[in-house]
Amino acid sequence: MKIFQSKPIVQLVVVGLVICISFWGYKHLGASSDYFHLGEKMRVNIEDKKADTVIMKINDTPITKLEFLNQKVMLEMSTGNAVKDSEVKEKIIEYNVLWQEAKKLGLEVSIEEAQEYANQTKQSLMDAMIDPDNTDNADMIVEYINGTGKSLDEFFADSAVSYQKMLSIGKLRQSVYSDVAASISKDLGSKELIKAQQGAFESLTEELCRDANIEEIE
Repeated sequence: MKIFQSKPIVQLVVVGLVICISFWGYKHLGASSDYFHLGEKMRVNIEDKKADTVIMKINDTPITKLEFLNQKVMLEMSTGNAVKDSEVKEKIIEYNVLWQEAKKLGLEVSIEEAQEYANQTKQSLMDAMIDPDNTDNADMIVEYINGTGKSLDEFFADSAVSYQKMLSIGKLRQSVYSDVAASISKDLGSKELIKAQQGAFESLTEELCRDANIEEIE
């Protein structure tokens, strides 16, 4: 499994923040120090006295202030601009309803699989760090992790749940794409097929968000 391929580096490694990056893109940061400061922001969020306070529920799934703060940091990184609280909540809702749907359909990745994926990711990062021909900016990822105040082992040990959610949503997306591919004309061009697949996944996401029971607590 090749993990380090330019843009997907940050997508796969910045766990806990991976939500925004994986599903809604990101704005490439210019230097290692930028990634370190991003990690620092996440560490500050964890140290917030109200980090564990539940601020909303999505179909009875509790969302903490920490999740909100982390998502806000990632959205601001992905857009390069300040974002409204309402935008942050929209993305949190979107991610969680997709995760819930994956579980409902039996597409949930086990925590053991997720931990193995985290271990492979860590090993790929370590290999890239010592590869003189590496062009995948592994140093920037390490800077991010350093900014969080965690060691590589600690960071990836804490990543399993986030990877579990991300990989499960990935399986849901693949399931939708496969269903679309099986249901439409084989004469359809590749661009049209991709457009149809993306449209189907977007429609599912919109439906799940629309039907979700959202309770804002704070």
